[in-house]
Amino acid sequence: DGTFVSMAQEATVIHRLEKEHGEGNTIIVNTGDLTFTQTHDQPGKDYFGPVAKALNAEGVDFITPGNHEFQHGGIALANDFLGDLDATVLLGNVKESSTGKPLEHTKPYAIKEINGVKVGFIGLTTPKQKTHDHPNVGYDVTVESPGDTAELLVKQAKSEGARIIVVLAHEGLGKSASLAKRIPGIDVVVAGHDHQITREPQKVTNPDG
Repeated sequence: DGTFVSMAQEATVIHRLEKEHGEGNTIIVNTGDLTFTQTHDQPGKDYFGPVAKALNAEGVDFITPGNHEFQHGGIALANDFLGDLDATVLLGNVKESSTGKPLEHTKPYAIKEINGVKVGFIGLTTPKQKTHDHPNVGYDVTVESPGDTAELLVKQAKSEGARIIVVLAHEGLGKSASLAKRIPGIDVVVAGHDHQITREPQKVTNPDG
């Protein structure tokens, strides 16, 4: 969002906040678009540069990839980047086109107990992968509807005891707010995609009231 000039600055702020609030009370999440395209735009680990190491140093707990991570396809993303992350990669609405299976190194959701409360984290990425400049983005994956996927995964996480549901969405602010309004059971959406800055959380009323 333009707040940080570098990931080193970002890590400094994260670690300061962790110290303030206590590591056990802090969950660090990231919603993607981290690719290292300034100097290298070809497939392979060099495309992602040092980003995995930087995220590991920050102590990121959960990450949902953005459309730019799929520039050379989902299988390349899994092979060249996701396996190097310490974070749990949440990607509930993406499957390999050839097999219909989730990408390697990903989970649709995860449940973490925080101060005795089970919190479900669900990962969704935007179906709009391709751009005019990069028409082959995500060519080997199928990206399913975030809304349909959220409805299913919220129910699954709740059935496993999650009392709070947090959605990590690589999606625009308007569509994320619409998702929160429409799908019962969602408590928080952490979103990023359209480069809009929100200094304060945007509150919406969901079907639960």
